[in-house]
Amino acid sequence: MGRVGGASLIPARFLLMLAHFVVAVCAFFEKDALVQACDRVDTTQDDTRKDELLAALILTMICFGVEFASFFSGVSMFNNPISILSIVCHAAGALAFSFLIIDTMCSNESIWYIWAFCSLLPVLYEAALLYVVFVKKIDT
Repeated sequence: MGRVGGASLIPARFLLMLAHFVVAVCAFFEKDALVQACDRVDTTQDDTRKDELLAALILTMICFGVEFASFFSGVSMFNNPISILSIVCHAAGALAFSFLIIDTMCSNESIWYIWAFCSLLPVLYEAALLYVVFVKKIDT
């Protein structure tokens, strides 16, 4: 049995980022249905819920743009700690967004917790790595 190295982290990271992205796109296209499903629970916050869901999904897409750019440029592709963090966060994000779509979690806070842990955390580490590589000119 061989040791799990960085070469096996690259496809796992790519596939989990892609899975999280696809589920987020599905949630983006189903946002009206998600809001209507939550309408049965609480009809007073329909516009607020839709606006918050839209804002969180747009911020998620922006985070994906930064992450995919950093990954495909090769800056963070071979960085094992960032790859492991990305794998964990995107696996949790894909599952959380799936539960959001299937079970229609109707709390306004849940979408922000998903965004903070599953999208913001990896992109902050990506941004820090980009800063270290391109501004500080330190080879990682």
